[in-house]
Amino acid sequence: INNTLDIFKMEKGMYYLDDHDIELIETFRAIIFETKSLQKVKNLHINLNLDGKAVDDDSKFHAKGEEMLFYSLFGNLIKNALEA
Repeated sequence: INNTLDIFKMEKGMYYLDDHDIELIETFRAIIFETKSLQKVKNLHINLNLDGKAVDDDSKFHAKGEEMLFYSLFGNLIKNALEA
């Protein structure tokens, strides 16, 4: 419900971004973990790369934004890609 209200506010120009430093690799790892069952059903595997190399435990990629919005955006994109 909160995401729907946020989208409504964005469309009306009433949304105020509360941005923070976000570690996107951790966000992607969480999404990949969450979609493991769908990956298995579709016989697919997601590789996470940064600058053409597989990410490791030391890899970092920071961005400014709201973590939940990033998670929702990329989570939906990845789920849609897996389902297609």
